[in-house]
Amino acid sequence: MSFRSDEDTWPTGFVGAVYEVLVRRIPPKTKSKHLHDIVDVLMEVLCKGELYLDITSYKPTLDLREPGWPESHVKALQISGWIDSDKSPIVLDGSQLGWKRWYQDMKLVVNELLDRSNTLPKLSSIASTVSSKLPDELNDEQKQAVVSIDSHNLVLISGGPGTGKTSTIVQILARSITLQRELRVALCAPTGKAARRLQDSIQKAVRHLPQIKREELSSLPCVTLHRLLQAGTRGFQRNKGNPLSLDLLVVDEMSMVDLALMRALLNALPENCQLVLVGDQDQLPPVGSGSVWHTLYSEHLKNNFLHCSIQLQHVYRNKGDLEMMSRTLRGEGLVAFVEKSNALKNHSNFSFHNASLRNIPPFISQKIKAHNARLNEFSSELLKSISSYPKISTIEQPQSIEIADKIFNCLDDLMVLCPKRKGLWSVDHIHRLCLRGFPEVGINSWPEGFPVMSGENQPELGLANGDIGILIGENQDRRILFKLISEDGKLNLTLIHPARLHRLEPALALTIHKSQGSEAKEVVILWPSDLKEPRIDINQKRRLNELYEIRLLYTAITRAIERVDLITPS
Repeated sequence: MSFRSDEDTWPTGFVGAVYEVLVRRIPPKTKSKHLHDIVDVLMEVLCKGELYLDITSYKPTLDLREPGWPESHVKALQISGWIDSDKSPIVLDGSQLGWKRWYQDMKLVVNELLDRSNTLPKLSSIASTVSSKLPDELNDEQKQAVVSIDSHNLVLISGGPGTGKTSTIVQILARSITLQRELRVALCAPTGKAARRLQDSIQKAVRHLPQIKREELSSLPCVTLHRLLQAGTRGFQRNKGNPLSLDLLVVDEMSMVDLALMRALLNALPENCQLVLVGDQDQLPPVGSGSVWHTLYSEHLKNNFLHCSIQLQHVYRNKGDLEMMSRTLRGEGLVAFVEKSNALKNHSNFSFHNASLRNIPPFISQKIKAHNARLNEFSSELLKSISSYPKISTIEQPQSIEIADKIFNCLDDLMVLCPKRKGLWSVDHIHRLCLRGFPEVGINSWPEGFPVMSGENQPELGLANGDIGILIGENQDRRILFKLISEDGKLNLTLIHPARLHRLEPALALTIHKSQGSEAKEVVILWPSDLKEPRIDINQKRRLNELYEIRLLYTAITRAIERVDLITPS
């Protein structure tokens, strides 16, 4: 089984309709089933978040209408007129086949990043005057990343969980403000969850710095990319005509940044602004079209960025079998992953279970129920502590802040993940069980302490799509507690009336895509396909479906800090 974002595939008939529209609007010189195959293949690739493919190595997983892939299909494409005019919908650049508009847009982004990587930063002239001694606790890879800020306008830092990415970012920031005291710096991430997590991590990491640097870095705001670019109903207010006033920008969780957002960022970024991009190349591509991060690390491009790209490989955070299993999945594939899962001992912090698709395993239901009960208890305690509730909008009393922190810490104790939004073992399935079968009747019927998610960006409230809050109070006094980043970069505990939110959905369980940028002590993964079914041979190991499933499962597993329970059908 393969997945597109949180759905199985395109709607029935959609791919065929795309082909028919192309034929009608851009009639090919010679109509053939080969062209239909090419459209099918490109749409199959798009299902997995990719805009193009290497036609020499890609092996379609669907049934083609005509034999002879790829030679006969390339010939049909070459005589069709679909690749040799200004109105051509498809591009064939060497062995790279893709949709022309997106391919050209991605090429523009890559070329601009290459230009930045080959430009000396304005601070390079004074870098030699600053001590090159770096903290002993940094490994060689981290030190290389830190000093690269002296000589590159673009720095790419890639690494999995626990490889010290945050520590490296902090040292880059510390070195940068040493080079220039009045440096204009911003930190950002694609989602509110990722931005808050980055800010929390930065706040903890700067405690080990000298006081002067600690004070400067602890006050740095960390916002979403949409807020940084001042997204509105008419697009982004920050652009070439109104560029960002920055000397250094750090973007975390780059695997979640799609092509359109990256183009908007580069459009608003001054030429002399240094750019540090940080991410994990083994995670999922973004839900939106075009993964910039995976493109930069693709086989045909990664060598172009070797001079400014650093791979962090040393793992500092010992997660026992969790680390071993995620490393196996990433490096050896699904067959080896399943074999090692079955060989793990009972005391492992990674457990592999089988159960009927028709039911949620009882021990999982018990975990969810106990988690709900704790959230309900803390929410009731918070409500009693707020003397002026529900009139206030921001929680400021120390006692109430302490209880609210307990709520969000409790929320991060357990995360239930599903690859699909609908169907058996889906997000919808979990919520129907927990909300007595009626999640759609509205939040007034949902229990106090229940997690909910904002489904839209609402900059006027400081909310981003994917932000998770907790239900507080009941009936007309019902509010939703969010932890939001203010304009000055501070974390505020904010109470919002449900009527002010454009779109809300239950969030006790999340799709794996929605979980990106967050972590939990314990993660439960309900995986509705059989990982033990026969897999492709070793020569076809990197076929698209398998690679996508690996990234999907890897992303889910790496949300866990302490434990994973992976359930597959019996």
